[in-house]
Amino acid sequence: MDAKPLVRPAYATGRRLALTAVHRFRSSLNHDPRLAHQGIQRAGTNYLCALLVEAGYFVENAVDPRRDDPRHKHFRWQDDKSTIVMDRAFLNDERAQTIEQVNSAANFLPGIRHVVIFKHPDNWLPSIHRWARRNRWIEPRATFGDNRDALRVWLREWDAYYGKWFDLATTSPGKVLVTSYEDLSESPVDTLARVRRFMGDERPLTLRSGGRLAKVPHSSAVDRSGRTDPAPWLSELIDETVGCRWRAYTSTAL
Repeated sequence: MDAKPLVRPAYATGRRLALTAVHRFRSSLNHDPRLAHQGIQRAGTNYLCALLVEAGYFVENAVDPRRDDPRHKHFRWQDDKSTIVMDRAFLNDERAQTIEQVNSAANFLPGIRHVVIFKHPDNWLPSIHRWARRNRWIEPRATFGDNRDALRVWLREWDAYYGKWFDLATTSPGKVLVTSYEDLSESPVDTLARVRRFMGDERPLTLRSGGRLAKVPHSSAVDRSGRTDPAPWLSELIDETVGCRWRAYTSTAL
C-alpha cells in the first residue's frame, strides 16, 4: 500500500492535536473575555479571529477541530443538511433551535456569545469559486461564468448556513452579533467597537495599524478593493437563490 497519501492527513491530524493542546493550556490561564466566532469558508473568519485576539478576547474556537465537530467555526447548523455540498466533511446530524443548544452541543460555557461574519454574496461567490479551482472541486481552468450550476448549489448552502445564524441573532440578539467582511475590512475599529458594546466591555480599544492587517494565518491577503461589479446574471442568481435577510446586517442597514 502506498503510504504517501496518508502523510498529509497524518500531519494535519498531529498538528491539529498539538494546536488544540496549546489552546486548552492557554484557556486554563485565560482571564480575558471569551467569545466564539462563526462564518462559512471564505467569509473572513481568520481575519475576524485575528482582530478579536488583538482586541483582547479569548476566542473559544480559534483552533479548528474536525469539521463535523460543533465547535468548528464553519460548522453547519442549518436544519436542512441536504444543503451541505461544498465539503462533505461538514455533514452532521446536530440540530439546535436556540443559542443555548448550540453552546451545549459545542461544549462551550453556557453564556458564550458569538460573532458571526459573512461576505456579501456577490463578493463571496468569486472568492469561493477561486477556492474551488485551487482545491479542484471544479476544473482548475474553468472561468467564473462556466460554473453557474455549481455557483447556485454553493449559494444555497451559503443561504442555509446564514439563514440559521440570522434566525439565532433575531431570537438572541444579546448572544449573537452579525457583521460583514466588507464592514470589518473597511472600518475595523468601528466594527470592533460594536463588539465591545455587544460584550458589555468598557476597556479602551487599541488596534495596531488601525486593525488593517495585510495578512492573517491560513488566509489570502486581506482584500480592500471594495465590492465587485457583478454581472447582471450574478445579481439575478443571488436574488433567485438567497432567501435570508443578509442586507439587514450591512452597514447601511444598521
